[in-house]
Amino acid sequence: VWNETKKDFDYIPGEALRFAIHDSDQRSSQVDELLGSYEMPSSQFWPGGFDGEVTLTQEEHSRRDKKSTVTLKVKVTTPESAAPHQFASAVKPAEPGSNPGAAAALERFE
Repeated sequence: VWNETKKDFDYIPGEALRFAIHDSDQRSSQVDELLGSYEMPSSQFWPGGFDGEVTLTQEEHSRRDKKSTVTLKVKVTTPESAAPHQFASAVKPAEPGSNPGAAAALERFE
């Protein structure tokens, strides 16, 4: 169970959010295993936020034999003047491996 909050003020309305969930073993020196990832299009959380369960996409080399789910709560706060249609020329896809930003709470992992 995680209850982690991330805050990043570089979010541009219209961008997708990418979540990568890793299994961190404090007792092991091995690299954390990537359990899965999820890309959330802005239409899923903008402007009213998102609070629900999503199914992670598993990596091809994953050792897990079942689909994993995670409950996400996403809330994006921008100045009132920052509506998505005003940023149409600034919207670009997030780069792979980047931290696109937003306030997100990972509340539960199954």
